[in-house]
Amino acid sequence: MEIGQTGLPFISLVCWEHGKQKRFQKGDFDFIIGYCLYKDSAYVFSFKETEHLSSTVTVSNESLEAWDKLHKS
Repeated sequence: MEIGQTGLPFISLVCWEHGKQKRFQKGDFDFIIGYCLYKDSAYVFSFKETEHLSSTVTVSNESLEAWDKLHKS
């Protein structure tokens, strides 16, 4: 997890494949979790929540320790 220009933490939705950056595609992950070491907190997002975003997802209170999302799928 990184800190963006606005000061809010975000999770990158981009990976490297064969030396090129690409956006994760459907099937690459079901859930993505960002961990904040300083707050000892995890932020949980499903692929469906992020599929409309181009490269990052900003953490939110709704995603904080939202482990119940794993059971709803």
